[in-house]
Amino acid sequence: MWTSHLSCWVKTRPQTHLKWLCCLWVHVLSVGVQANATARGISLTKLEIELEGDINITAVWGTGDVDPNKKLGVTEVRAMFTIESPGTPKEDLEALVAHAIKWSPVANTYMNAVDLSGKLVG
Repeated sequence: MWTSHLSCWVKTRPQTHLKWLCCLWVHVLSVGVQANATARGISLTKLEIELEGDINITAVWGTGDVDPNKKLGVTEVRAMFTIESPGTPKEDLEALVAHAIKWSPVANTYMNAVDLSGKLVG
């Protein structure tokens, strides 16, 4: 029997939006770790993931501090994994976590630039 504990921590407001995104990422990482553990024959007895995120919202949709050199939005996300797997070397668990992050679509959305465009259609 294994337990999974998922929690999200956010340091700044608006907590609702960032917390929702962080929780999505925690769930996707959890599935990635569990699926890859199964594929590698690693039995997990405990999986906990805590996520912290920092967000800069000082420009407030273009009405606040609009310094063009400022990085806006989510500026950092930190995931902390607690995994118990009797008999599995720490190096194997570290490789499992790294693999789950590398192939996570949500993590890759954060790590890679995403083109965004907008146009008035009406």
